[in-house]
Amino acid sequence: MQAVEVPIEYDKWGRMKYHPEFHFNHKKPYSTKESAYIVQNYRRGEVKNLALIIGRTEHCIRSKVDYFRKTGQFDRLMQLDIGDWEPNDPN
Repeated sequence: MQAVEVPIEYDKWGRMKYHPEFHFNHKKPYSTKESAYIVQNYRRGEVKNLALIIGRTEHCIRSKVDYFRKTGQFDRLMQLDIGDWEPNDPN
């Protein structure tokens, strides 16, 4: 039986929509260290790259950062020492 290839789709802002191959952490809970990694790397480069590294959609990353700012968690996460934490590899 052959695997069905899922096409990559983009929204009207050019963001990749959910794709199981790229967004391997979709709907999984965020760990504290993952949240800190997102906040600490949010401004370092394109959100598209961060989303692919984390395995979540770009929209989820932006929404989470907005949530952290609104709830006052952004600065705390920015200062959190995550050591050598790296995102989970789906393989």
